[in-house]
Amino acid sequence: MTITTSKFISQLEASVKKIESLVQSLQCSSFHPSQKQYQTLTDLSLRLDACGTNLPIQVAALKNRRAEPSYEEGRKLVSQAKSEIRDLIANAKLENRIIFARNITYFFDGQKDSVVDSDATKLRKQLTRKRCERIRTLSPDGLISWAVAFMPTTWIANLMSKDTFDYVFEHIEPDDYQVWPSDIYYILSGLGAEEPLRESYKYHEFLKSAEDDKKKAQNADQPRKRRRVSGGAASQPSKENREMKYMYTNAPARNISKMPEPFKTAIQNSRLWKWERSQNMETTGCWPSLFPKDHTQDVSFTIWCSNENGENLADFFGSQLEISS
Repeated sequence: MTITTSKFISQLEASVKKIESLVQSLQCSSFHPSQKQYQTLTDLSLRLDACGTNLPIQVAALKNRRAEPSYEEGRKLVSQAKSEIRDLIANAKLENRIIFARNITYFFDGQKDSVVDSDATKLRKQLTRKRCERIRTLSPDGLISWAVAFMPTTWIANLMSKDTFDYVFEHIEPDDYQVWPSDIYYILSGLGAEEPLRESYKYHEFLKSAEDDKKKAQNADQPRKRRRVSGGAASQPSKENREMKYMYTNAPARNISKMPEPFKTAIQNSRLWKWERSQNMETTGCWPSLFPKDHTQDVSFTIWCSNENGENLADFFGSQLEISS
């Protein structure tokens, strides 16, 4: 999954605050570490120092990349898209119904390979299908915005650079829920009744989400901001009613190498991990993730670890006992 700039900044800010809190805790502590623990603390501090040195370098490199032509092109395309969307909503009329329908069909049915395709054409179609997969991860309003604003020849592989595509993908989402002109909903509904989208489960899930978002936009009691957290939120996210839509699990076990410490060791000490390895399984269920039906709600990412490591992790992160039985 692609992380947005705002989410990255939010996560980085939370991490920095947590590290600052841990350093303050260390200053006021009465710890008596063993020699091994001293070495671990030293190693961790060196890793943290390296990260602190590297972060400003990467931020400066990002600033330089943003000055490149691909980012300037991305900014122009996003500005063009927002202008077209404003005109569409103001005039309540979709000017190019054919392009809109073609985009929607591409997003959910992709470009089909042909026996006469060259290797280069097959590769282009494969990369375009991957772009369609990413576009489908946008909110319904984001996906509709893309279909309204761009001709397929603008965004398919080989015609739009990867950096430009990434920029547009990150910035195409509207800040507010949209009530689109009736033409939009009429065409979306009609495409769902025709081939090739009539039997597409993903497409009909999208239709339902689009209708749900339409109701939220029409309901004055619903918060309209999509990606901004309000200081006066009506409900605590952890207390919301969450219905599961997808569960991802059975990842390649070799990807344990991507896990940072202390999570990697904690997982490897779990009974589940050891049992899977004893069965010579190539996959693992030790880090499942649950996606709610409401795309505005958070995803739950869980790890399996040993009981002892679980206690250590809870202590490491300063978790407070909430429920006991």
